[in-house]
Amino acid sequence: YPFTMINRTCFLVASIAILAACQHSSHQSPTAKEILDRTIAHYGGDDFFHTEISFEVGDLQYELKRDGHLTDFTVARNVDSTLLIGRYRNGYQEYFIDGVKQEEGTYSLRILNAKLDGFTYTFSFPYVLRQNAILLDRKDDQVIRGTNYLVVHASSRPIEGEPQDEVYLYIEPESYEIHYTAEQLTATGSNPIFKRYHNLRRVDSFLFADYYSFARPDTLTALQDMYKGFQNATLRSLQQVELENISVKLNNPDG
Repeated sequence: YPFTMINRTCFLVASIAILAACQHSSHQSPTAKEILDRTIAHYGGDDFFHTEISFEVGDLQYELKRDGHLTDFTVARNVDSTLLIGRYRNGYQEYFIDGVKQEEGTYSLRILNAKLDGFTYTFSFPYVLRQNAILLDRKDDQVIRGTNYLVVHASSRPIEGEPQDEVYLYIEPESYEIHYTAEQLTATGSNPIFKRYHNLRRVDSFLFADYYSFARPDTLTALQDMYKGFQNATLRSLQQVELENISVKLNNPDG
C-alpha cells in the first residue's frame, strides 16, 4: 500500500511536470500564424483595411485609400510645374498628366510598378501577408547584431510558370516589431532586397517605420542568408526611405 501510494504520487507529480513543460513549450514556441497575428495586432490590426493614409517620400506624395478589399492608391509628383499622377485602383493602373488620362503604352509601366504597385505592397506589410494565397512557415530563430529574432517565411502559393514571391520577416519577440526583412517580389522587380527598419513610431493607432534597403553582393547569396551579409557589411546599400507628413483617417467599416 505505501509503495502504491508512492507510485501514484510520483506519477501525479510527473504528469504535472510534463503538462507544465508542454504548456511552457507551447508558450515559448508560437506558430508562424500566431507570430504574424500578434505582429499585425501590434501594428494596428485589421482596421488598417479601412483607412485613408497619406505621406510623402522625397518629392512623391502618396494617398492610399482602403475599404476592405477595395483599394484606391495614388502617387503624385510635380515636375517643372507639371503634375504627374499614377493611380492603382482595384488592380487597374492609370496615369495622368495635369489631370489628363494617358493612353496605355505612352508611359513607363516599370516606373509606375516600382513607385506605386511595388512600394505600396511592401508598405502594407505585415497586414497583407495574412491571406489564403500566402503560405506561412516558421524558421529557426536568428541573431542579428546581438538580438534574437523570430523568423517567419511568407511565400505565395506555387503557380506553374509563375515566379514565387517570398519574404522573410525578422521579428523582435518582446515587441513584435519587424526590424528586418528579406524580400524577393515580382511587384518590385524580383530582385532580392534586404531592409533594416528604424524610427518606428505610431500615428494614431498604426505603426510606421523608415528603412534602409540593401542588395546582395552576388547571385550566390541566398535570400534567407542576406541577413548574414548585413551583419558582415557585405551587402550593397541601395536607398533610404523616410515617410514624412503621415496622416491617417480611419473609416468606419460598418459605414
